[in-house]
Amino acid sequence: MLEESFWFHTNDQHELFVKHWQHTSSPKAIIQIAHGMVEHIERYHEFATYLTEQGFTVYGHDHRGHGKTGENANSLGYLAEENGFDRVVQDCIELTEMIEKKYPQTPIFLMGHSMGSFICRRYMMLAPNHLAGAILIGTGFQPSGLLKVAKQMAKTVGYFKGRNTEAKLMNKLTFFGYNKHTDNQTVFDWICSDQQEVEKYTEDKWCGFTPTNQFFYDLYTGLQWIQSKDKTANIPKDLPLFFVSGKEDPVGQYGEGVQKAVAFYRSIDMENVNYHLYEKGRHEILNETNKKEVFHDIVTWIRKQMACHNFTQSL
Repeated sequence: MLEESFWFHTNDQHELFVKHWQHTSSPKAIIQIAHGMVEHIERYHEFATYLTEQGFTVYGHDHRGHGKTGENANSLGYLAEENGFDRVVQDCIELTEMIEKKYPQTPIFLMGHSMGSFICRRYMMLAPNHLAGAILIGTGFQPSGLLKVAKQMAKTVGYFKGRNTEAKLMNKLTFFGYNKHTDNQTVFDWICSDQQEVEKYTEDKWCGFTPTNQFFYDLYTGLQWIQSKDKTANIPKDLPLFFVSGKEDPVGQYGEGVQKAVAFYRSIDMENVNYHLYEKGRHEILNETNKKEVFHDIVTWIRKQMACHNFTQSL
């Protein structure tokens, strides 16, 4: 297997740290991964390796404000001066366009975890024609009133404390109660039932840090957008969507938020929206004790979409 990393320059001259995993020069499809909040792309190595063994090529990058991208720009926890959420989405789109030039005629599936799933959902509104489908992992659906209040609070705190200041209050309020359903040994037990994975997360310098006040303002702005039906006009009705989450994931409101997200897309007449909730699975379902089952189910879904959409030359 080929595993490489490189720096990708965006249209606004920002440098993104990119990972590329490949087993064959003629892949069945490309899987582009958008990682979650306060983590980084190298945490997806095991899943990416599995995908390459199934004949797929994988790309993913550290978002602005995250991992090596954030460290390189000295902006960990901060997305952009303006329109931070959409700027992160645009980065994903530009990376897709680079991939398309290298692999013309090869279908691309976008996969996002947690905040990455929110990025995917916004991507679908802005540039859906790049995609053969989307896999949305660890996503949720928040009450509109709560988002409005949270966004205003982030703006107010940022005004008084500084936009680029660690958002200790917003971070505490956002994740308050996430551990209440677990026999927690750490503040991050809600992410996974495998204690070794939790330990790796807590020991990783690019995981679990406190982002800035502006980050939370941008995040809540993005969440408002992806839950607005008036912004869904560009999403093709036949774009395949697959929601994957654990039933013990607080981000997805223990399954309820995932089902609300599914209902949202079905309500705008999307024809191919499916989901799978895993018993006892917490937030990072790709790191759970049944991760091999999850890996298999995702690949099975991708292959089904490729067969249904006449990508037979790649099967």
